[in-house]
Amino acid sequence: MLVICNVFLFSTITHSQTTYFTEVADSVGMEHYFKHINFNGGGCAFFDSDNDGDDDIYLTSGNRRDQLLINTDGKFEEASFFSGLGLTDNFYTTGVVTGDLNNDGKEDIFVTTFGKGEILSKNILFINKGNNEYEDVWLQFNEVEKTAGAILLDFDNDGLLDIYCINYVDEVGFLRDTANVIIGYDHLCYQNTLYHNLGNLQFEDVTDSFINNGEENGCTLGALATDFDRDRDTDILVCNDFGNDIVANRLLANVNGAFLSHTEDYGFNDGIYSMGVASADLDHDLDMDYYVTNFGANITIENQIDSLVTSTDTIAGSTQNSEVGNELSISWGAAFIDYNNDSYEDLYVANAYVPAPPFLPSSFLDNDRFYENTGGFSFVEPQSNITGINNLNSGRGVAISDYDNDGDQDILVNVMRIPLNGEMLSQLYRNDLIVEDSNHWIQVKLEGLISNKSACGANVELYSDDTHTLKELTCGSSHGSSNSKTLHFGVGEASTIDSLKIFWPNSHHTIDTYYNLVVDSIYQIQEDTTFLITETELDTTSVTSDGGITQILHPRKYLGNVIYRDNQERSVSDVKVYPNPVLRESSITIESKHKIVKVSMIDLTNRQIEIFHQPLENEFEKMFISHLETSNLNSGIYFLKVITDKYEAIHKLVIH
Repeated sequence: MLVICNVFLFSTITHSQTTYFTEVADSVGMEHYFKHINFNGGGCAFFDSDNDGDDDIYLTSGNRRDQLLINTDGKFEEASFFSGLGLTDNFYTTGVVTGDLNNDGKEDIFVTTFGKGEILSKNILFINKGNNEYEDVWLQFNEVEKTAGAILLDFDNDGLLDIYCINYVDEVGFLRDTANVIIGYDHLCYQNTLYHNLGNLQFEDVTDSFINNGEENGCTLGALATDFDRDRDTDILVCNDFGNDIVANRLLANVNGAFLSHTEDYGFNDGIYSMGVASADLDHDLDMDYYVTNFGANITIENQIDSLVTSTDTIAGSTQNSEVGNELSISWGAAFIDYNNDSYEDLYVANAYVPAPPFLPSSFLDNDRFYENTGGFSFVEPQSNITGINNLNSGRGVAISDYDNDGDQDILVNVMRIPLNGEMLSQLYRNDLIVEDSNHWIQVKLEGLISNKSACGANVELYSDDTHTLKELTCGSSHGSSNSKTLHFGVGEASTIDSLKIFWPNSHHTIDTYYNLVVDSIYQIQEDTTFLITETELDTTSVTSDGGITQILHPRKYLGNVIYRDNQERSVSDVKVYPNPVLRESSITIESKHKIVKVSMIDLTNRQIEIFHQPLENEFEKMFISHLETSNLNSGIYFLKVITDKYEAIHKLVIH
């Protein structure tokens, strides 16, 4: 269903504001390019390799060794020889996605490849052994399969991450007119593959058993695991190249753990040259909207739950989009990023040359683009001297992270080395946002317990003032790439967060809700048991401009306090707290088999709450009882510490 309309409104503007981004790859220790043999690839990923709280970088390199760059206070150093990445010398690597595939608390790396020649074709699963050392354990060898990328998802909600590999052209073919001129494509494509995680790092190809798309195979370059209909399971958007001639884009809806093609039902059937995909809740209606890149007009897809409405926007579809007027722009990776924390998602698009027949004129001069969201589906394009983005290199994969932990998001672009395209090095754009008191943010890091450890597939709803919006933790998107798993919310002028609701990706459909959160803070939330707030800013150097705006010059450091953690060795069975949850106009009862010495309470900001409790003793039942009034407390989550003459116990208390 292709609806031509002006859902996205774009224009070129100028700003008096200083540059948004600064390209810092060389100054932070990153020197990389993607060496290609067929113009395909490559991807990049932000992830925390060493569990030190900041994002490291993985870059696929095509026909040379991949790079793992370790982040130390915003500077990067390539991992040592002992990292295990020397194995990638034997492969043409294309895409990368990261996640904890064995639930051991360390992120692993899945690298896709095109193989080299007709003998060796194998993807790579680097298991994280700690100390930035990895070992390949992938045992699935394929028939000269060309894998362009992969996504991680738990399609059956069993707590283990599964792998969906997207595969590309098998046999090349063309459509020709009577004069033998190429007018289209007639390639044969490899089937995409779904690998079920059986545990113990064993994977089974279940494609034929669990996927019925009712279509021939498409040549896929982009995919996204997303719960598009908010029914608490993970669906798959499949974005196919040569879609008008071979197989158009597909929507695989998850129905009781199996995938059925609902493409025509919902309208995700655009026949374009799909290269990559990005997602965001653009209109703040608590569902995900989508953006698919193309050789020509990129498309925007508004999610209306019961349908996906496509529009052709003006980013890369007209003759005005490349630097040469009669040539088409070719977009690959794309990612949404709220660069100025105003709560509206801006957009970065990586453009790059690829050779094509005359009916698809392409250009070496095709700059990457940055579009600023002015609300919902309305965007403007600031001039490149304002954004600081002027990348005529051949960008492919794009990934987003706040790598320097300063409260704004940065951009990584994997660049393919092609002659005539400038310095041809991968780009790292540091966000040099001028920090204004009027715009705030929070970041959320999730850890699953019943769910997969990486919480891939989690949905998080945020409510503040008049704003409500959704973030989805996706593991794999853009083009062969993977964004940081730290979810970043810009919240505009909101001074507090009313509530944060987390929909965990498990069979129990667990929902956790937190209230009255502090802005400009990082929250680490473990499923149903742990809440960590890091709000104290240390070691910050700043200057004040003439206009009174404070600009942060160095990365912020944060001090974290674990407020509540479940401890199985702590006996809490002798202490009962009820009712829980409780209405704020009511009271709760605390019962213990031992004498209650003290009752205290803290909120989510680690603030001690003065409470009044009435201790009683029921000698007949040999039970100590205390009543706690809640009428003077705000709605939210608290942690109740009960100290008896034998031990202490902590209970999470929810007040409505």
